[in-house]
Amino acid sequence: MEMIPTKLAQTILCLLLPLIIREYFMLFLRWHKCKTKFKYNNSESEQITCNNSEIDAKIEGDNIVIQENPVTPTMKSKIQNSLQEAEKHVHVCYKILEEVSNPIQKKLPELEPNENENENKVKDHLETLKNIANTEMENFSKKQAQEASERQVYNFISNSHSCMFIWKLHDYSAQKHQVKFRHKKEIYSEPFLTNPFGYKMCLVLKPRINDLVLKIYLGCYLKVLPGPMDNILTWPLKSNVKITILDQLNGCEHRSYNWKNFTAKVPKVGQTKLNTKDLGTRNFIPLDELLPFFLVDNSLLFKVEVKVF
Repeated sequence: MEMIPTKLAQTILCLLLPLIIREYFMLFLRWHKCKTKFKYNNSESEQITCNNSEIDAKIEGDNIVIQENPVTPTMKSKIQNSLQEAEKHVHVCYKILEEVSNPIQKKLPELEPNENENENKVKDHLETLKNIANTEMENFSKKQAQEASERQVYNFISNSHSCMFIWKLHDYSAQKHQVKFRHKKEIYSEPFLTNPFGYKMCLVLKPRINDLVLKIYLGCYLKVLPGPMDNILTWPLKSNVKITILDQLNGCEHRSYNWKNFTAKVPKVGQTKLNTKDLGTRNFIPLDELLPFFLVDNSLLFKVEVKVF
């Protein structure tokens, strides 16, 4: 950085020095009232005639080469004096250049912190861009992971799957009494899902009288309820269903009812009551046959198996 003013001074000096020497040399000749013939060609040479003597002056680079014919000593002395004057002016030019270069040299230390500051700004900008790129990559990775998870859920829902639900009806006699005296029409199990993202269902029991055989039967139905995933599920629902009342005494006298190709439309919001479109049978088991195998400790045990396809 310190060499920049020196090189600048040398360049300016190299341009000015030949012109200064040449001008003073020509002034010297005019001062003596010399008859001057000026010839300038591509070879950059001058021929000067003075007092019947000839001086050939050639410019070679930054130097002036003088080739003279025999002249008087007085002429030589005057030429030397003119050259000395030119040299003084050259020194003056040097001083001017130094005066110009000194402020520049003083400014250089002030410029260096600015360069460091600019470099720091560039580094900070690059670091900011790096952080932005890393954030975008993290968001992209999270988005890909979320999409992969959603695909897994979709594939899990779309594929055929089976579920099994066990329901134990407690305090059977009290439940039967409420139905008998019209306090409620049906007995509902707690809702269940065919899988964590599947169809929502419940089991419904409804005692009724069969007039043909004069017996009271326990009707059993499967009801499809409005679920949280209905918007992404396939409708109508197609499945095979098996409802079993379990033998709690011996574990072998189970009684089942099967439905194949059961279909159901998407349920309406708030539609929770039993209707004729619900899957089931009115004559699942006579009430007088619940003892002794199925009704144990005043409770019944049901198993529901659903295979969606």
